[in-house]
Amino acid sequence: MTFFFDNCVPIGLVHILRILGVSAVHLSERMDPTTADDTWIPQVAAEGRIIVTSNDWPHKEPAMDKIVQQVRATVVYLPMHRDQKLWQQAEYLVRHWPRITQELEAARRPGFFRATEKGRLR
Repeated sequence: MTFFFDNCVPIGLVHILRILGVSAVHLSERMDPTTADDTWIPQVAAEGRIIVTSNDWPHKEPAMDKIVQQVRATVVYLPMHRDQKLWQQAEYLVRHWPRITQELEAARRPGFFRATEKGRLR
């Protein structure tokens, strides 16, 4: 599985995951960080990458939900918040990433998955 992290996830966390062997790219490494979601999401979905975000836009913005469905993207929402310190976010990822990826492998994709505080997908 190859993952594409949007700007809501700090790039440093993507570097940590790569050190741990995860195939991961951050939006800012591939294109202008201000690229609109409706531009990069179809590109990333066409490449077969799994989109990872900590922004709940697919459920809060109906237009984004429609785009995700149209391009048959797989999106994982991580419950990390901007008010959390980077250490807390890194701890969450390192602790729960194995479970998240294991559940993604078994899941019917494409789709939108919400990771819980304990790293389970729903």
